[in-house]
Amino acid sequence: MFVLLFSISIDSILAENGIYNPEFEWNRAWSRFPSPEDMPFILPFFIDLYRKPLYVQRFTLSKANTIEHYLCDSIMSKNRNSIYNILNLIGVDMMVEGFRNYGANLSEEKIDLYSALKMVYSTGNGQMNTITFGGTYLDTENPVRKRIEKIPPKIRGVLGNLIYNTLDGYMWIEKSWRNLPPGTRERILLDKDLDMTISDGSKYYPEIDDAEKFIDHASFYYGAMKVSSAVEKAGFELKNLNVKLKEDIIFETPLGEIALLGIKSGKHSFNNPFIIIDFGGNDTYKGRVGVNSFINPVSVIIELGGNDRYISKDTLTPTQGSGICGVGVLLDMSGNDEYTGGKQSQGYGFLGVGILADLSGSDRYKGWTQTQGCGYRGIGMLLDAEGDDEYRSYGNSQGDGEIGGIGLLADRRGNDFYYAEPYSSVYDRGDYHSKHRINSNNSQGFGGGRRADGSDGHSLAGGLGMLIDISGNDRYVSGNWSLGTGYWFGTGILYDGGGNDHYRSCYFTQGSGAHFCIGALIDENGNDKHELFETAGAALGFGWDWTFAYFYDGGGNDKYNMKKISIGVAEIRSIALFIEAGGDDEYRISDHGLRLGACDKRNSYYEPSKISPYHFYGKNYGVFLDLGGNDKYSVEFFKNNKKWYQPENDLVNIKANNIGIGIDTALTPSP
Repeated sequence: MFVLLFSISIDSILAENGIYNPEFEWNRAWSRFPSPEDMPFILPFFIDLYRKPLYVQRFTLSKANTIEHYLCDSIMSKNRNSIYNILNLIGVDMMVEGFRNYGANLSEEKIDLYSALKMVYSTGNGQMNTITFGGTYLDTENPVRKRIEKIPPKIRGVLGNLIYNTLDGYMWIEKSWRNLPPGTRERILLDKDLDMTISDGSKYYPEIDDAEKFIDHASFYYGAMKVSSAVEKAGFELKNLNVKLKEDIIFETPLGEIALLGIKSGKHSFNNPFIIIDFGGNDTYKGRVGVNSFINPVSVIIELGGNDRYISKDTLTPTQGSGICGVGVLLDMSGNDEYTGGKQSQGYGFLGVGILADLSGSDRYKGWTQTQGCGYRGIGMLLDAEGDDEYRSYGNSQGDGEIGGIGLLADRRGNDFYYAEPYSSVYDRGDYHSKHRINSNNSQGFGGGRRADGSDGHSLAGGLGMLIDISGNDRYVSGNWSLGTGYWFGTGILYDGGGNDHYRSCYFTQGSGAHFCIGALIDENGNDKHELFETAGAALGFGWDWTFAYFYDGGGNDKYNMKKISIGVAEIRSIALFIEAGGDDEYRISDHGLRLGACDKRNSYYEPSKISPYHFYGKNYGVFLDLGGNDKYSVEFFKNNKKWYQPENDLVNIKANNIGIGIDTALTPSP
């Protein structure tokens, strides 16, 4: 799988046609140029990838290979460290230096369950029993021991270790906030409108800047990795023991409820859950599960089996794998499950880590915004190993990395459906690029920042948003800003490993971006359909304002439908590449505007501005490559086995590094 090398090199094709070093260069001395090095929240990898953007394919494949390897059934059940490795390699490693996925250093010592619970009570300044007067009164016998005696002996050790290691992670997380000014965390927990205000810089959140200055990131993520690793290890150990718990057993602790739920199907709700383990049955969870609180920065739930429903009717209540200034983990081992949440749910991290991992079954996910793998200066991950799944949301979802955060939706196997509501008449996030009829989704592999150069000046670099689907015949529906799109020093990537897929979206989508960013859509193979509707443009390898836009299809007989500025189009000193690596393809395009390997022409490219000359020193490369196959074009200017230039291939444009080229060749690349 994953063909990388071709008998002909993309680099050599570009060089043969006058495009050398398709890389971004900049100088801090340029007036009005926002330097990446000075942009707050810039992710460590971004500058190197932005300088050498052709590396984006290898960068993406390394993440896809991580998902394919670690979400494999045999690897998960044998090693029991898949969630940890995905969190480390795609999340933590992209945000902070210092970790190299050697392990979370969980205690292997067998911890007595009573001793572990005693640690929880002492950590929260509580007490386990009500003994008074030296035990004179018999009715004050320790209630904790009585409950422990009802738990089958085989699972007590697993529970003891889970509590101990989770508590160890808790201690590291608490340590990470030691220097934070009083009241900062409380203000962050109340921030509910980031999704509507942060991209355009219309509202400033000083508490985010304050927190960033004082958080000990190494301690926090060390604690988060401990928690996620402990949950996964315990989940597989308990599942393999196959021991049934007949009745519910609940410990009320100062850190929240520790609940062991029996095999009977039931309805459950919790005020402040710390650790929940369900041993079977078709259960319904209402409200908060797998979400931390100010009282308790860690909350986890392990569901061992059954067709379960996770329901939250309050759209403002975080739930289902949400970490806000803390860590929330939901692990569902098996079953055909239904997840319904509002904002900040289903794998959401805001200055925290939120993980929803569903390891088998055909599942349904429905969220509002900030959901299904979304991170704001934190890490949010939704991991689904197998099944024919359905994902629905309104925005900031399905792999959305905002303001230096990581958002990942990874689905390894199955025929899946991804839907981010495109119409503002249903849920209003209307985008002016489409006369406010179509929503700005920020979904399905989107990385965006806070662009405040036109408001208060508190600009923040974008994050890394990734949607990775390894196999299956999949459908994608969205509006604007979706499907592998970047914005303001962000990186948005969609990767689909194979299958006959259908992509339907509107504008700034499918391998595109605007303003100093990276956007990429990579589809390995299959007979795919890429359809643009309504405004129907700014897509399929479209870059605006110093953007690297990359679209790659590895093979298959594909169909493309667009209206304007799409398919290998660069504007305002961008690098845009559209590569079709084989198959009999069909391009239906409107006969106007820039398309299929083209660049715009501005006076500032040819003669430097007297005040702000940085456009003069930039590069504009719009490239369309169709390698092999018998292809069809709806516009006569473009033909099979032909080369064309937009603008003219003359010395003036070459000297200005303003080259738009289309190449359709019968030469077929081979592995």
